[in-house]
Amino acid sequence: MAWRRVAAAGPAAGAVAELLSYAGDCAAAAAAGDARAAERLVSARSWVDMLRASGGDPEVAELLAAFAADDRAWGLPGGVA
Repeated sequence: MAWRRVAAAGPAAGAVAELLSYAGDCAAAAAAGDARAAERLVSARSWVDMLRASGGDPEVAELLAAFAADDRAWGLPGGVA
């Protein structure tokens, strides 16, 4: 959990929040029976794990948040399409 405190307080706070929000949206949609969201949840959790492994590196956070934003743009959990 220490990496979350560091990342949330640093320059990538918005990116960390976006990534964690996306993972939460995937989990909620998967729990509601959305098979596509369940598939994306695997990716979202791996991205969170990568961020954790990086120690909350801001550049890693920005990259992974971009992946989550792309998924949302394509209509995956929390998306508009």
